[in-house]
Amino acid sequence: MCVRGSYLKKTAILFLLVLPALVNVYGQSGKTTYKLVKTITGKISPKSIVNCGKNLFFVQNMMYHHSITVYDSLFDLVATISDSVKPANYGYKDIKCELQGSPVESAATKDGKYIWVSNYCMYGAGYTNPGCDTCIGKQFDASFVYKINTQTYKIENIVKVGSVPKYLSITPDQKKLVVSNWSSGDVSIVDLSTEKEIKRVSVGPAPRGIAFDSVSKNAYIAIMGSDKIMQLDLEDYKTQTIASGLMNPRHLCVQHNYLYASLNGEGTVCRINLSNHQVKKLAVGKAPRSMALSAAKNKLFVNCYGESKVSVIDLNSFKLESEIKTNSYPIGICLNNENQQVWVSCYLGYVQVFAEAESQTGKL
Repeated sequence: MCVRGSYLKKTAILFLLVLPALVNVYGQSGKTTYKLVKTITGKISPKSIVNCGKNLFFVQNMMYHHSITVYDSLFDLVATISDSVKPANYGYKDIKCELQGSPVESAATKDGKYIWVSNYCMYGAGYTNPGCDTCIGKQFDASFVYKINTQTYKIENIVKVGSVPKYLSITPDQKKLVVSNWSSGDVSIVDLSTEKEIKRVSVGPAPRGIAFDSVSKNAYIAIMGSDKIMQLDLEDYKTQTIASGLMNPRHLCVQHNYLYASLNGEGTVCRINLSNHQVKKLAVGKAPRSMALSAAKNKLFVNCYGESKVSVIDLNSFKLESEIKTNSYPIGICLNNENQQVWVSCYLGYVQVFAEAESQTGKL
């Protein structure tokens, strides 16, 4: 008994010695912590940020700077791309003048060679009736999405879509680009082999987030102007509601057989089982906006625009794991798996980069 008691005493002392290090690494309750490694500033007002897959990060700066800024993994600015175009140079012969855009979101091709960018609205002669966040209807000016070469940083093509295109995403098979047109209440389907709009489908007021199933048959559309998430068949273009009673669904991610949605109006993220459409919700913070999913670690990173933080969800348990404090108004987010970093764009002019505090190996 004395030997066992001595062993237990030594074990307890060892635990107490190790405990401060564990708290420093994992936080007060065993949670992974994240440290700020870089804050990028400059002439930016970043609405979104996307990793094109080649250690290049594209930041869309809306109409406030009429630019897309590009950074490398060392946090250096490597390019500033103007949103000015001459549509006549891309086949739109009826538009004679130069136009400016307003870059909102972007989506990279799987090989990282190109990135497609949506423009909130266009500025120039003939564009006098732009849509807006509260403008709903078919009468507003159409806008364009741009195709940008990630090696030359040149705009190689433009495609006319609906009014106030906000989100856009490329199907896993790389055959179609789907664009949510906020004001006109529809989505544009662009054939990437011809780079032409082949279909426009009405889905309801203020569509935003887009995700796909793994076989590129169905698109899921968050209708932020309502309480619904729609399923769009990309073969016959029929739609159906797969979830309702959701307050302002904004961003979507798919992992295995689950669809995740940030519910901006109720401060939650919901998980929808795509087999039976059952919904489970998790409170994450005020005004959850964009999300980034780490397949390697089975985590979901969620910007909470109203609380200046990123909530980290463990998808194994569908519970909050930790949170990352950010500057005001975090709005865009992406991951850098090579350096296991979280890149967050804050609307007032910052890009912040965070890394796991305890490890320099593995992947997010």
